[in-house]
Amino acid sequence: MCLYIYSEDGPIEILYISESIYLGRYGSSEVYVDILINNPSKTNQLNSFCVIYPNRFKKYKKTKNKLQFYNYGSFGNLSPSLYDDNHEVNLTYTLSGFKRDTKSKPNTLILEKPNPEDMSKPFVYEGIIPVDAENDKFILYDGLTDTCWVMLNEICMSVFKYSFVTPVGGNGKRWVRLFFNAKQVSTFPPHWIKKIILLLIDDLKSTYCIMGPYDLINMFRERLTIHAYVAERSKTKDPESKNLYDQHLRAAQHIKDKVIDKINQVGSTKINDFTLHIFPGRLRTLSSVYGYGRIYPNGTLPNFLPEDESLKSTASWARRVYDWSSNNLGNSGKEDSFSIFFTGAARHRIIRFLALLVVLFVIVNVTISSILTFTESRWTSNALTKIDNIYNFIFIKYPVLTFLLGISIIPLVRYLIPIGKRIWNFFQELFC
Repeated sequence: MCLYIYSEDGPIEILYISESIYLGRYGSSEVYVDILINNPSKTNQLNSFCVIYPNRFKKYKKTKNKLQFYNYGSFGNLSPSLYDDNHEVNLTYTLSGFKRDTKSKPNTLILEKPNPEDMSKPFVYEGIIPVDAENDKFILYDGLTDTCWVMLNEICMSVFKYSFVTPVGGNGKRWVRLFFNAKQVSTFPPHWIKKIILLLIDDLKSTYCIMGPYDLINMFRERLTIHAYVAERSKTKDPESKNLYDQHLRAAQHIKDKVIDKINQVGSTKINDFTLHIFPGRLRTLSSVYGYGRIYPNGTLPNFLPEDESLKSTASWARRVYDWSSNNLGNSGKEDSFSIFFTGAARHRIIRFLALLVVLFVIVNVTISSILTFTESRWTSNALTKIDNIYNFIFIKYPVLTFLLGISIIPLVRYLIPIGKRIWNFFQELFC
């Protein structure tokens, strides 16, 4: 769960949180986060909560000594979709054996999670989804200056605020679904020229790290402190330079006052239960998958969702889901730290197929030339000459045909494979 949640209204508790990560081919990702928030206070209402996310969603450029900000990626509130049983994210719960119930009680979602110790007593998470949830505001935190956002951009962090139209009352429980579409989540991404070359030679790989919420807030504090220290050390006697770095120091202090001090004031957010689904998505394979700390692998699950019903299943070439879980976070301090590392390979199958065709052409062409040199049979010479003419027609005179063949052959094969499986199963049932 690569985000940290806290509230400026007071301490909150996360009873359950589920994160589904769909990986893109070039280091991007789509993240859906389902959160069951509990307001432990008996008297105070919960009007909003804040989210710290380790990515840029607000970038800037300088034009005539002015800062011009623009959106980078997207995010939003998808809480009303929790009602829809056919929504693509809700379908992913069936992969882990969860049961969803939205009909027993009005405006309520009941989620049952299997209990591995006693299957007859599942974990039950129940919360309200108000009718006006679609009007809840989920925006970038509005209490920071432009200079603060410049600093957050440089340390690759964003701060959001979610405001409830209907506040959460004392001891109230509320379901929320958040969506993040980040354009670059992999660590140490290659330059775009190198990325194209690696893609063409079928060797483009991306490395990912998913860290726990307490690792994230510690990294946020550390990056902010280091950036302020560098700004202090980089000041010169030049008035313009001194003014610039003074602004950075004031921005760092402003972020500390608005975010860090508020987190220290309300204390750590406790998380009762956490589930993580990682979908390979546009990546062909995931390798070197390992984690450490308070995170436990539940195994690699088959993605049996229908391809026409879920975005998570259509693009997954390997058709699998990596499932992780954790619980009782926020009570043990440093012992609640965890991270997951893995490498994803974005293989370009069309380029590989075209490369194989070219290699095949070279081998066949050399073989035909060698045979024609040593053969004396007129029939063999005529046959090989015709084959050689066909190869020259495809690869030399009309190479576009080869490219179109490479594009069309893969969808054709993907269409024929299920048909072949059905025929194979039919004959197995017929003769076995």
